[in-house]
Amino acid sequence: MKNGTIRHMAIFTLKHAPDSAETAAFLRDGAEILSAIPVVKNFEVLRQVSVKCDFRYGFSMEFEDQAAYDA
Repeated sequence: MKNGTIRHMAIFTLKHAPDSAETAAFLRDGAEILSAIPVVKNFEVLRQVSVKCDFRYGFSMEFEDQAAYDA
């Protein structure tokens, strides 16, 4: 990550089962919508595997700088 780059992450658990069509649709739609934002770089959909964390999924994205994040 370059100096000045901001990484924003949202971590969450969905109410639907991990293997459900609803979960797949949410993750797919989230990736499509968020990665289409012009200032979003390096978008990722993440799956939590540690038993130490109560959340199952995450979206991670980078912004070039504070101005891009604010936009």
